Amino acid sequence: MATLGKDHAYSALDGLRGIAAISVVIYHYSDNLGWELLPNAYLAVDFFFILSGFVIAHAYEARLQAGQTVPEFMQRRLIRLYPLYWLGTTLPIVVIIAALLLGQPPSEGTRITTSYFLGLLFLPTPPALSVFGSRVFPLNIPAWSLSLEIGVNAIYAFANVHLTTLRLATIVAVSALGLIAIAGFYGTLNLGHSWPTYLGGWVRVFWSFFAGILAFRIFGANRRPTLPSSIAALLAFVMVAAFAWRDDGKAIGLFSALILFPGIVWVGAQVRLNGIAQRLAAWFGAISYALYITHEPIFDALWVLCRLNHWDPRLAFWPNLIGWILIALASAWILDLVYDLPVRAFLTRKLTRRSPELRAAAL
Repeated sequence: MATLGKDHAYSALDGLRGIAAISVVIYHYSDNLGWELLPNAYLAVDFFFILSGFVIAHAYEARLQAGQTVPEFMQRRLIRLYPLYWLGTTLPIVVIIAALLLGQPPSEGTRITTSYFLGLLFLPTPPALSVFGSRVFPLNIPAWSLSLEIGVNAIYAFANVHLTTLRLATIVAVSALGLIAIAGFYGTLNLGHSWPTYLGGWVRVFWSFFAGILAFRIFGANRRPTLPSSIAALLAFVMVAAFAWRDDGKAIGLFSALILFPGIVWVGAQVRLNGIAQRLAAWFGAISYALYITHEPIFDALWVLCRLNHWDPRLAFWPNLIGWILIALASAWILDLVYDLPVRAFLTRKLTRRSPELRAAAL
């Protein structure tokens, strides 16, 4: 997930990213509690990828063209993503160890260890070595999208010097055709998190990420935010409505990924927020990544506590759903403030350098 930090010009997009992350939590938590809400919220990943392409083009196009090297670019991306990614990969191990100490049935240690160390390297776990055979990242399911994000970031950095707008448009067109093809083949766009659908996840990220870059080049580079803040609320409503729509997943998926989400990013980039609306959107954006990458381990920990007390949380759906979502939000807020921001600041001071030329290009 890319973020805009203190660039308030795109604060509406930060807020929309936070709404999408909360929708994913509602989708996963409600499904695990026995009543599926927002059944198409898996499409939030496509929105994240489009937004990531747009934001990364905003932040790095000029730097890469001014001479920023691929290792420097990837170093900055890893500083942004890895601290919380490491935590999201490690928390399941903590939950497993705590469950064992509290008398829960043991799991297979070798497979857990293999899944953990491969996950730390953004590498998927082969089914034969996985603690959960069909999952690409068995310890923390959302990690699959971060792995693809790092992969497509590297491809973009290597290709940037040759990536003319015409070539970029060609990649986007071919990826769109690929997206239509895989949606027809699988009957859904809920792809990438499992081994049978893993290659489909790559098609999703190629279309979405490079469509976001193209949107920035065409619409974003010279735009001025002039639309009122009420438009941001409308965009959030439309996005959540797409997540809540109930069909076979193929039609709403293609419409959302190919038309709706690029449109939301384009229009959202032109929304000007001020005052409370801007601060609220900034907060949503700030917690979105921590919420996305840690909400599954937090759910697992809560579920273990319920099992230890011989209590089925599905018997009280709404109180548990609301309470557990609030716990996930509060945890993400705390992690952003006391862990992610300080760690990233430390790594930035210690590991990065910015030449005067790159500073001038960024400005």
